[in-house]
Amino acid sequence: MESSLAEILGTYAGRIQEILEDPYVTDVRVDETGIIRAKQALGGEHGGEYRYYGMIAPQDLQTIAYALGSEHDHDFRESSTLKTRWPGGYRTIIVLPPAVASPILHIRKKIESVPTLEEIIASGSLSRTQAQVMRTLLKERRNIIIAGLPGTGKTHLQLALCEVYEEVPWIVVIVDPLREIEIVGKNILRVFPGPWYSEQQALDDVLLLDPGALAYGEVRLGASGVQLIHCWLTGLSGGFCTVHAATAEGVLPRFASFYRELGQQVVWSDLAQTIHAIACCRFLYDEQQQVVGRTVDLALVHPTSAQPTGPADFRLEYIA
Repeated sequence: MESSLAEILGTYAGRIQEILEDPYVTDVRVDETGIIRAKQALGGEHGGEYRYYGMIAPQDLQTIAYALGSEHDHDFRESSTLKTRWPGGYRTIIVLPPAVASPILHIRKKIESVPTLEEIIASGSLSRTQAQVMRTLLKERRNIIIAGLPGTGKTHLQLALCEVYEEVPWIVVIVDPLREIEIVGKNILRVFPGPWYSEQQALDDVLLLDPGALAYGEVRLGASGVQLIHCWLTGLSGGFCTVHAATAEGVLPRFASFYRELGQQVVWSDLAQTIHAIACCRFLYDEQQQVVGRTVDLALVHPTSAQPTGPADFRLEYIA
């Protein structure tokens, strides 16, 4: 099947393959009209922006979808959405009709090399003081929520923070549903939930591994977010996770939404005990609203009430 897939991609996805070979490209998408757009990392000619790269016929994209689906016994009659990996390990989602009018595709390239905190500091996105504060937080078994919109550098920061775990005397388990934290370390154990192994089961099993701390990849599901909080409450603090939130102020309401997604009452006191700092990654723009860089807003989270009942009972102390 691998040779068949290679032949199909060579025939129908040649332009997409060419784009993916550009070392600056981070994302490739195809919309319902067949237009191919790609986004480059900062440092590329059009860093941070999606630009037009050509066209692909919808029927060709559908052929590609069926070829990728056959690799995983995916039946598009049962689900119009396929979440898989493009050759090379790139995270891929394809959606076919009737869920959409015409096939759509999004490919997110994986990070080729693990960044260091020093490299992020050198890029200007992070101050040395912020890096030192985050190092200290993890070593003191405090949790950091890494927030931001897509492409702002959440995964880069998450990967860089893993270097801190080389300096602690305990084992850290990282539950990574999207398989983005490709790090092997003497103190790191990685667990990969998937269709055969739910995120909730993975979090349950973490307790049996007797770790000193728990970290998580991207939290997208309410059940996973609430269960992560519960795990941290058992004494497994000293980890991180990423969430989609545009600002540091939006993180606590985001976690509150996880409880509500499950039909549960928000336990703000649990959030007060487990969310110790927020690192919000965001873009910097020029006067023409073009992306010119990235930065991190780091804030320590201080509850202002012994029994908090909402975001107003928390104060964020920003670290420059």
